[in-house]
Amino acid sequence: LIKLPHTTIQRMCTITIAITGLSTKALTQLRTHAKRATCISTSTQYSSYEGRDDNFVIPSGLTDMQRNKMIAAYNTIQGYYNNLIEYEGLDKDLASYILPQGLRKAFIMHANIDDWNYILSTRLCHRNTKEVQHICKLIYKAIRDINPVWVSKALPKCVDGQCPEGNFCCGVKFDKGEVDE
Repeated sequence: LIKLPHTTIQRMCTITIAITGLSTKALTQLRTHAKRATCISTSTQYSSYEGRDDNFVIPSGLTDMQRNKMIAAYNTIQGYYNNLIEYEGLDKDLASYILPQGLRKAFIMHANIDDWNYILSTRLCHRNTKEVQHICKLIYKAIRDINPVWVSKALPKCVDGQCPEGNFCCGVKFDKGEVDE
């Protein structure tokens, strides 16, 4: 039934994923193409980010100097955030406006198979950040392990043809083997 040309059956089957430790930036990218998915994430209004050592994602691909500068910037922001709450009396919601895109979050997404195929085919593309690609590879493999047919349309369109993005094409064809890296 799942191989039928219409997607009604695929929309009747849903999968819920939970991810911890992704950046706010990655969360935003994942939600952007979640057409009919239901999403929830860690709130800066109710969550406490004071006194935690690992609040921020450090992206891969940085030199040691760049990594150290990013850590220093994060530590400075963390200090300002803590001071706004502790000494200035701001509530977490107002203080959270200074928190960066690298803030670690937890994220739950519930979607049907048709939507997962769309989300993954869009977010596995090389135009996305390495973090988003990595997360989507993990989701792809987890769904594939349950039923490979469910991800039969989940790879970027350039795998079997031309990129549909036109002028926004990244120019790097996605290889099927990349999902297992």
